Amino acid sequence: PGIATTFMRSDAAPALSNTTVTAGSYTNADITVDAQGRITAASTGTGGAVGDNPTAEVSDTAVDGTATTFMRSDAAPALADTAVIAGSYTNADITVDSKGRITSATTGTGGSAADPTAEVSDIAIPGTATTFMRSDAAPALANTTVTAGSYTNADITVDAQGRITSASNGISSTKPQASYKISTSPTPFGTASNRNVFAEGSGQVCVFNDITPVSILPSPIVGGQISSITVQTTGSYFLQFSGVLEIASGAAGNTFTLNLSNIPIATGTPVLLNSVTAEYYDNDIGFPLSITGIYNLQANDQLTLQYTDTAGNATSWRDGTAISIFAL
Repeated sequence: PGIATTFMRSDAAPALSNTTVTAGSYTNADITVDAQGRITAASTGTGGAVGDNPTAEVSDTAVDGTATTFMRSDAAPALADTAVIAGSYTNADITVDSKGRITSATTGTGGSAADPTAEVSDIAIPGTATTFMRSDAAPALANTTVTAGSYTNADITVDAQGRITSASNGISSTKPQASYKISTSPTPFGTASNRNVFAEGSGQVCVFNDITPVSILPSPIVGGQISSITVQTTGSYFLQFSGVLEIASGAAGNTFTLNLSNIPIATGTPVLLNSVTAEYYDNDIGFPLSITGIYNLQANDQLTLQYTDTAGNATSWRDGTAISIFAL
């Protein structure tokens, strides 16, 4: 603390008092600094770090050092040897430590080539062989339970691997169909009010044209002639009759009626399916008649086709008259 009654000029400054340090130059100085940050003592030191080459090796464990020297920036420690013997190995059996280094190695026995003995099937087969399949070999495909052979309209079973495991012959997908040609019989068969188109006169009247397959049949036989058509399979059928009825003579008002009936196997009682009626006029020599329709029939139902000639003047069906029936 001061007691002076004078004041320090604004452009003046007090001198910094000397410490006990000896002014001079110091190398690698050892110094003492007071609370005001002033050096109070200084002496030349023994020097800084001394560069040296590494002497320890990098291994799987850390190495603590005591040297006062430091590793130069362009130096690197060596990698410590493991217990493995340096050399070349074939089909090597090796041991690797936690640092990823090979610590032991021996030449292995290797694999030998062989042909496949297992088959490819729907399940995996674990192997135990020490041999390997040659690159130009292939395993055989295991047999399924299907019997090898040819099948028609086959019903098949396929497993999850896409292989056919069973097969049998199925039912033909071909729809039944048949065509019948009505013959030119010279003498009508039956009374004028109920003449059977399929059984005209004493000669062959209804003959097979195409039947694919034989599931629409002519039956039964009446007076040596076909009297009806029997379907063998339940279903819907398209039927078409087209023909020209020849007449000898006639007069106005002479009518012709064509009736298509079904005799169900269940009842045996005829059921009228369709009917067409036309009237004869003078100077007509032939009279066209036709029926077309789709009908639901049961297996073994019989179709009959009859016509009524009120005057009895019909002589025969014109050549080309036919009936066709197709399963839908």
